[in-house]
Amino acid sequence: MSEGSKNIDSYLDERLKHSLESRTSTDFTFEMMKRITLEKEFASEDVRTFRMAKYIAGGFIFLLGAFIVLFTFILNTNDQSKDAGFFHAIINRFSDIIESISVMTTETLGFAFNFQTGIIILLIMVCIFLFSFADKIIFKKGFK
Repeated sequence: MSEGSKNIDSYLDERLKHSLESRTSTDFTFEMMKRITLEKEFASEDVRTFRMAKYIAGGFIFLLGAFIVLFTFILNTNDQSKDAGFFHAIINRFSDIIESISVMTTETLGFAFNFQTGIIILLIMVCIFLFSFADKIIFKKGFK
C-alpha cells in the first residue's frame, strides 16, 4: 500500500470516529417525524390526484366516444328517413358553413377545406389536449 492511500484511510477513519461521537440536536426526532408525516400526506395526495386524473380522462374518452356514436347516427340518416329532420337541417347548415369556409380558404391559400378535413383537425386538437393534460398531471408527477 502506498503512503498516499494510508493517509486517506487514516483520514477517513478519523472522520468516521468524529461523526460517531457527534450528538444530534434535541428536536431531531420531532423534525424527523414531522417530515415522515408530510411525506405520507403528499403520497396520499398524489394517489388522489392520479385517481382524479384517471376519472377525468376516462370521462372525457367516454364523452368523445358518445359524441362519435351520436355523430355517426346523425350522418347515417338519409332523405327517406324522417326520424332526424331537425338533425338533418343542422347538418345541412353546418355543411353550408364548411363549404363557404372551403371556398374562402381555396381562394386565399389554395387549401381545400371539407368535412373530412374538419374532422381530422378536430381530432388532432383533441389529441393535443389529451397529451398536454396527461403530460401536466401524470407524467410530471412521476410514479413511486
